[in-house]
Amino acid sequence: MRSEKVWISNIIRNHDTEWLDYNLSVEGKIDSQFLLQYSHILSQKERQETEGDFKKNNSNYVNLIVKYKENKNISSEYNPSSFYKMPEEHLVCDKSIFMVMDQLIFINEKSAEILKQYNLGNTDIIKLDPYDAVSGGRIECECSFYLLNIAETNEYCDLEKSQNIRFFKPTKKMEGIPKEQIDIVEDGFIISSNILESGLDLWADSRLKQSFFISDRLKKALDDAGIAQDWLLTRCVVEG
Repeated sequence: MRSEKVWISNIIRNHDTEWLDYNLSVEGKIDSQFLLQYSHILSQKERQETEGDFKKNNSNYVNLIVKYKENKNISSEYNPSSFYKMPEEHLVCDKSIFMVMDQLIFINEKSAEILKQYNLGNTDIIKLDPYDAVSGGRIECECSFYLLNIAETNEYCDLEKSQNIRFFKPTKKMEGIPKEQIDIVEDGFIISSNILESGLDLWADSRLKQSFFISDRLKKALDDAGIAQDWLLTRCVVEG
């Protein structure tokens, strides 16, 4: 066992995590104001008349989300600069990291400034402006929003040794697929020391879909800034 530590964030799968309905918008490809109005405001007749536009925009949105969930850098094909929300959906300004529908990870300016000082590899931090889906106007607020696009993956987690990993029972579709336990324990993930040699400070394991990892030095920076508690971090063991 190495003295260096790695930390895993549980924010994606935590029972108490609030998932907000913010929709990314990409100029010329995804009109999220229209998508939200289609779902919440338009009459049945108006939906029928605009069904083609809806399918085109929605298809692009689905493609963006698929790439994001696969931990690919989305900016080469989709470069969001804003998000839309319905008026009743509140803006989160008191969290340094929080979840948005479709498993999108948002961070605030404090988190973004800290992360930019560390080795993120291909991971991107994308600034987003908030807009109202009804009025179409930009929402003026004191907080800033960023999309955390994790695009650095590896397979340094030892799935067989990790107590916090369970495997689906054999089925045609799910046989042998690993999944993180809901109630995980400290030191229940075993990570290869090869990750330390890579120098990365934030990454995902390509086989695990509900977690991401950070280095001990990044965790200390979050601690020093007083925001580590938002990240719901659990200590891992480094071996090798």
